[in-house]
Amino acid sequence: ERANLTAMASRPFDLDFLISTWRNDGKLGSRYELFERNVGNRLDEIDPSKRQARPINAAKALRGASLLAGAVTFTGKSGIKIKDKSVELIGVDAEVVLAGWEPQHVWSLLERGVFSDAIYNMVGFRHREIRDYLSAKWLDFLLRKGHSRRTVESLIFREMYGVQVITPRLSTLVPWLILMDDRIRDKALKLQPEIALNGGDVSHLPLSVRVNMLIGIVGRIANNTDEHNVRYNSAIAMIAKEDLVNTVSILIDEYYFNDDVIFFLSRLLWQINKPLCHNRMVSIATDCNRGLY
Repeated sequence: ERANLTAMASRPFDLDFLISTWRNDGKLGSRYELFERNVGNRLDEIDPSKRQARPINAAKALRGASLLAGAVTFTGKSGIKIKDKSVELIGVDAEVVLAGWEPQHVWSLLERGVFSDAIYNMVGFRHREIRDYLSAKWLDFLLRKGHSRRTVESLIFREMYGVQVITPRLSTLVPWLILMDDRIRDKALKLQPEIALNGGDVSHLPLSVRVNMLIGIVGRIANNTDEHNVRYNSAIAMIAKEDLVNTVSILIDEYYFNDDVIFFLSRLLWQINKPLCHNRMVSIATDCNRGLY
């Protein structure tokens, strides 16, 4: 819960990876780091029942899977067509997308663990988060290779009714991309700060960004403009790191008599799981005039 890994642990596909990581390392690490390792491992594994599967360079496999993820995301098609093309299917044609690859390598890639088993002659990504993460990697690859930043950003940022917004269908992709590209991160968080809570790994963002996010959340709670109460409760685990303690201490003093804010901040401190701001919180807890919780 503290690492915001309950969603991963709920999927058998990811649970065995979390267990093996814990057994081998004695710790889990950040969600972003785990996701990178998990995807890398799944791209590297070969199903022993697939004799025709051929080894693929790890970097090439990641680029290929990312390109396919981008194709699925931005075409809106439901999946990726596999070898048997005797039936007309509305799906991404992997051989077209990976035009520079040998066909054997294309089909070998589609047998890796990030893809689901074939249904009706199509495969898909194992789950949406993998597709979002890999789509973000594809956009990051484009930027790193020197492609037009304006073109890439035009896919993410749109103008609707005279107001610039983040493309709604990419609301679960952007939280991964902001961990990879600082300029997109700054632009996205300025437009829609809560986008970082839609996925990805908030704890991986720089301290200054998380401080501003925490101050913004607390301000909305204090002013009763908190329209995302459930989301903010889940955000506690995402942003709770010991480097936020100075900011938490300042906010406790500033909102000392606001029970809603104190409730939020006390849960955040509890998630950090260290005796921090102890004296101030005891003085509130022992005050019979304060709310029970």
